[in-house]
Amino acid sequence: MPIGSGMVEGACKTVVGRRLKCNGARWRAENADRLASLCCLLYSDQWATFWASKAA
Repeated sequence: MPIGSGMVEGACKTVVGRRLKCNGARWRAENADRLASLCCLLYSDQWATFWASKAA
C-alpha cells in the first residue's frame, strides 16, 4: 500500500484540473469543491446511486 498523498494529489490534478481548464469554461474558485465532488461521483461509479437518493 502506498504511503503519502501523491496518488491522490495526482488524481485531483487529472480529474478536476481537466474539467476546470476546459476551453471556454468559466468557474469560480469557491465552486471547485462542488465540481470535485461531482467528478468523484462520476469516476467512482457512484453517479446513479447519488442521484437516485436525491430523487427519493
